[in-house]
Amino acid sequence: MDEYNVLVVEDEELESKALQMIISGIDNIERVDVAKSGNEAITKIDSRDYDLAFVDLKLPGINGIDVIKYLKEKNPGTSVIISTAYDELDFLHSAIKLKVDDYLLKPTRSEDLRKVVESCLTPRVNVETEREVSGYTNRYRRLVNAKSYKESVILIKEFVLWAFSVSNDEYGAETVLERFAKGMIKTAKASGLSFEGKLHMLNDKFQEELSHNCNKYEIMHRLTDINDEVFSEVFRKYGDPDDRINRALNYIEKNIRKNIRLEDVADHVNVSPYYMSKIFKKEVHINFMNYVTNRKMSIAKEMLADTTLPVVNIAIELSFSDANYFGKAFKRVVGVSPNEYRRKLRSGNI
Repeated sequence: MDEYNVLVVEDEELESKALQMIISGIDNIERVDVAKSGNEAITKIDSRDYDLAFVDLKLPGINGIDVIKYLKEKNPGTSVIISTAYDELDFLHSAIKLKVDDYLLKPTRSEDLRKVVESCLTPRVNVETEREVSGYTNRYRRLVNAKSYKESVILIKEFVLWAFSVSNDEYGAETVLERFAKGMIKTAKASGLSFEGKLHMLNDKFQEELSHNCNKYEIMHRLTDINDEVFSEVFRKYGDPDDRINRALNYIEKNIRKNIRLEDVADHVNVSPYYMSKIFKKEVHINFMNYVTNRKMSIAKEMLADTTLPVVNIAIELSFSDANYFGKAFKRVVGVSPNEYRRKLRSGNI
């Protein structure tokens, strides 16, 4: 089970101590830090990652709204609860626009606070599902540490399929998907990676997709975008793996929707195209072009299953300039045409 770090931003001494005492008594709370001003809150946000922040909107110096903006840019995965008085509704409206998770009106009742905190930190996920999500998150962290990009993409697809398979009336796929995305961001932060606003922007796109669509393919795509940014920074800071084949496979996976040439991959790993072709066939047991085609067809199958995009659009997204050529390649690999594959899926014959 996860352990959580919480930041309380409250300038009133008694209120601050009461919040710290109540929150510290909630299960799985590892640490509760307190900031008595907006400036102090910014300093603490710079020094530590928090799972949850409880922010008073009216603060001396930098106000609560600006603290939340800074926090969301610094760590978009942090949940935020705001507290405000009845006469501060203008502040409340501004905070809601920042997509805070919940709010409490002062004076805060301990029972209400406990319920809101527990709801933000352990959203509608039962113990077994919580364990599964933690397992996927831990596997993702190990793959980032091992610089195993290709395996991370496979893991994301596996997780998304699992998330949709466990959806029921008690909790939806949105909940576990959001928790996994938060785990990805925490992994990046824990690895000492710096992303400025890019990770925040990608996470916003993911959250928007999650709230409006929750389509399996698009969710995979958005999580892969976050993953791409994580691994780009990993490779920039720590270098690619020494193994040329793994570097080649990582490069192919990151650029699979583009028109990938053997020369591009060879140049990426600093070998000749001839040598790249030779070692690729030896290590992967399939030639380069067939490997790339098979990967593109796997993605095409996902898009045919999980989107309503016309076949020509799928061909374009996978960098096929000729839709007819794409159709022939798909039939050669899968055994049926793209349209026939989609029809069989809808009729339950696949």
